Amino acid sequence: MALGLAATAERSASAQTRSSSGPATPPEQGPITDSAATAHTLVVHLIPLGTISPETVEQTARGLREHAPVTVAIEARQPLPASAESSEKKRYRAERILGWLPRLAIGPGKLLAVTDVDIVTRKGQAPNWGILGLGAIDGRACLLSTFRMKRAWEKGGAPEALVRQRLWKTSVHELGHTLGLEHCPNRGCIMEDGHGTVRTSDRESALCPSCARRFAAAIAAQ
Repeated sequence: MALGLAATAERSASAQTRSSSGPATPPEQGPITDSAATAHTLVVHLIPLGTISPETVEQTARGLREHAPVTVAIEARQPLPASAESSEKKRYRAERILGWLPRLAIGPGKLLAVTDVDIVTRKGQAPNWGILGLGAIDGRACLLSTFRMKRAWEKGGAPEALVRQRLWKTSVHELGHTLGLEHCPNRGCIMEDGHGTVRTSDRESALCPSCARRFAAAIAAQ
């Protein structure tokens, strides 16, 4: 696949993403525990897009710092690129945003854009499939949206604490794609394919041991 794109939830990916299913093996450790990662610091540039609130940006940064061995730098707010508008009003094509992000004048490190608009990509015959996030496998950029994290699956909307959990899990998931990790067959691993629902992330608690080792090794190799 040209860009190696992998989407999260509504984490389902484009037709090129390798989705998988496998044994129900729960994670046994936190997102990162490999000591090899602690000797290296990966800079993640957090880029607010559009009208995303400063509070949400701060929550995203805090979640990443708490769950991955990275340094988070919050960058200047950027407008949503007009070139990423989809054929449907108020929806933006995630893969176009990923293509646009590396053009920004931002120093070395990974790029994680955060927005509150509905982001979409192609899946099968659906040209505008709503997703939580998208990451370029072994690439530099990834993207997440809070639009589906806050939808009212629960009466009155998702509780704030649940949205915060979805934020850091989706951030780690998409960052994992940029570090070369694809979807994991282990049920409950943060790199598990969302299978079309945000609720998949709610049962996740950590990277499985295999993904944690690969995540740490990839950071060490940066």
